[in-house]
Amino acid sequence: MIKHYIEKSYPSVLFCETILTEVKNRDFDEYNAYRRDTPICVRFCDIEETCGSSGQLLKSEPFNYSQKYFFGKRYSLAEVKEYFPDESVVISNMESNNYGYVVQTKSGLFFEVNENDIVIEVA
Repeated sequence: MIKHYIEKSYPSVLFCETILTEVKNRDFDEYNAYRRDTPICVRFCDIEETCGSSGQLLKSEPFNYSQKYFFGKRYSLAEVKEYFPDESVVISNMESNNYGYVVQTKSGLFFEVNENDIVIEVA
C-alpha cells in the first residue's frame, strides 16, 4: 500500500532537521490552512508499505517527491546585492553556482530555490 507523507525542514545547528509525517493526501492548500508552525520548507513524498514474510511492516525509501514549498521571500541575485550587500557568502554562492533565486526564510537563512519550487510569502 502506498501512503503519503509530508517532509518538513526546520533550521538546526549545522543542517536542516527534517520530520516526516504521514498525511491523508498531498494537498498543500489543506496542509497550509491547518499548519501550526512555519518550517523552512515542506514537500510531499510517498512510501510503500508491505507486510514481510514473518509479519513485520516493511517500508520503502521515500519516492515521488513533490516540488518544495518554501516559506519566506524570494530574491534574485540583483535583489540580494541591493538589499543584503553584506551577505557576501550568499552572493558568492549565487554567482558561483548560477542560482537564479534564493529564498530568505523567517529565520533569516537563505536557501537556493529551484525552478519548480514555490515560495509562500510570510511576514
